[in-house]
Amino acid sequence: MSSLQDEPYYCSEQIPIPPELPDILLQFSKAAIRTQPTDVLAWSAAYFRALTNGETPPVKERLERPVATQKTDTGLTIGLLKILHRQ
Repeated sequence: MSSLQDEPYYCSEQIPIPPELPDILLQFSKAAIRTQPTDVLAWSAAYFRALTNGETPPVKERLERPVATQKTDTGLTIGLLKILHRQ
């Protein structure tokens, strides 16, 4: 006789979802879209580490497009500089 844990999941009612998870994922997704990190995994680790430590996560206030010239393509924006300054 197999236990319930050995049975495959067939519907969402079988999977317990923590009540705070949808809001955490929504806020994380919005922050990732606004910030547009180059290394999503490293940024994600920094984001959740900051939340765990009660710190402000490295998130831009709004979506920005870098203003780059042909001579200097640094990709720096005001939002990125604000994040770096807070750290």
